[in-house]
Amino acid sequence: MKRTTKLVSVLLAVLIALSSFSILPISAFDHSSKAPGSSYEFGDVNRDGVIDIIDATLVQKYSVDKATLDNEQKILGDVNGDGEVDILDATLVQKFVVDRISKFPVEDKVPTEPTTIEEPTEAPEGDYYILGTMNGWSVSDDYKLTANEAADGEFVFTGLKLKTTDKFKVAYSVAGAEPRMWFPNGYNDNYGQHGEITADGTYDLYFRPDGQGGEDWFKGVIYLEAKEAPTAEPDTTVAPEPTEPGTAAPAGTITVKFTDALGWGDVHVYYWDNGAEWPGTAMEKAEVNDFGQQVYIAEIPADVEGIIFNGNGNQTVDIKTDIADGAQWYTVDEKEGNNYQVTLVGEETQPTEDPTPDPEPTGTTVKLQPNNWANDGARFAIYVFNDSTGTNAWADMTAVGDGTYTVTIPEGTWDKVIFVRMNPSATANNWNNKWNQSANLDITDGKLYTVPSNSWDYWTA
Repeated sequence: MKRTTKLVSVLLAVLIALSSFSILPISAFDHSSKAPGSSYEFGDVNRDGVIDIIDATLVQKYSVDKATLDNEQKILGDVNGDGEVDILDATLVQKFVVDRISKFPVEDKVPTEPTTIEEPTEAPEGDYYILGTMNGWSVSDDYKLTANEAADGEFVFTGLKLKTTDKFKVAYSVAGAEPRMWFPNGYNDNYGQHGEITADGTYDLYFRPDGQGGEDWFKGVIYLEAKEAPTAEPDTTVAPEPTEPGTAAPAGTITVKFTDALGWGDVHVYYWDNGAEWPGTAMEKAEVNDFGQQVYIAEIPADVEGIIFNGNGNQTVDIKTDIADGAQWYTVDEKEGNNYQVTLVGEETQPTEDPTPDPEPTGTTVKLQPNNWANDGARFAIYVFNDSTGTNAWADMTAVGDGTYTVTIPEGTWDKVIFVRMNPSATANNWNNKWNQSANLDITDGKLYTVPSNSWDYWTA
C-alpha cells in the first residue's frame, strides 16, 4: 500500500533534521516501542507490562501449537516483522531479555499505514486458579478463585486447607490452554517456601493480580486470612476400654498405613468385598518420614479379604496377608506385571536407612545449564546406566549459582548419562515423576551441558 505524498515529505524532513545533529546511538535510550494499534511494547506477548522469559516461552509454545494467541498478541510476538510468530521470534525475545540486543528488528520497519487489530468476536474468558502441592500443580475447578464482591479488582478462595509444608502459586488460565501468567512470577519462588504459612489449618486466600510487591515479595498480591484450625467432630460415643495397648481402634475396624516412597500422591486404599468402588477410600496424610516420604493412613473394616493402594494411575499388587491393625507398607521400585510390589514395615523390617540409597560417588562431576527447563520450579536429576551389565542409578543435582546445577556421578561403570527435568512436587527420582529429558549423552568429567534454547526433550549438548 503506497504512502501519501504528505507522509513521505514529513518522514524525509524528520530524517534530514536528525542527520544534522550529533545524537546518541539508539541503544543508549530506554526501550519503549509500542506495537501499532496496541498499548503494549513489542515482545510483551502476555501483556503484563514486562518483557521477560515468560514471553519467550509463550512464543515458543505457540510455534509448536501448545498455546494460542489472539490477534494483538500475534502482533506483539512478531518481533522480526516477517508476518509470522515462530521460533525466530522466541529467540529474539530471549536475546532481548539477557541484553544481547537492545531493540527488535520490527522496530526499524516503518508501517505505511496504522495496523488495524481485528477484535475477536468473542474473547476467551480466563480464570485464576491455585496450583500447588495440595493438588499436584494442576488446574482444577475445585481450586478456582472468584471475584470478591467486597473489593473491586480482588479475587478470593474460601476454605483453603493448608499445611506449613505446602507451596503454591496463583495462575491465570483460559479454558483449554496451559496457564500463561503466574503469581509470584519467579521460576523457583512459590508462596509458602519462605514461611508464609505459619500453621496447619484452613484459610481464606485473597489475591490482587495488579498488586505491587514491596520488601515482602507477596505484599499486595497474595495474602491469607486464617480461619479456625480444623477440628474433628466430637465423638459422642463411648469407646470400649482396650484390653491391651494398641487396640483402641473401633470394634470391627483396623488402621492401615502406606508410605508413598515413589511419590504417587492422592493415595487411596481399595478393599474387598465390602468397600467403595475403585479407586476406593481416600487416605489421609499422617506424617512425612525421615526420608521426606509422605505416610498415609486410613481406617478399614477388619474383615476385608484384600487391599490395593493406588494413586494417580499407579497401584500396588493385591495384598492379602498381614492385614492387621497398625500394619504399614511401602512401595518398592519393582513391578509384578504392571503393579508395584510392596514391603511390610514392622519393628524388625522398618528400614533404618533409605531403602534405595544412592551409590557412592565416583568423583566425576557434570554440570547443567537448564535455561528454559528452569520454568515452573522444576528440579533436576541425572540417570546413568550401563547396557551391558543392566545397572543404573539416579542422583539429584544441586544449584551452585548463576542458574547452574552440578552433581557427582554415582560410583560404577556407566555408558551414558541422561539429564532429567523432574516434577518439583515429588521427591522420588523415577520416570513417573519426569517432565522432560535429554538424549543419551556421553559422560565427560567437569563438562557443562547446556539445554539448547527452546528445547524440551531429547536434546543433545
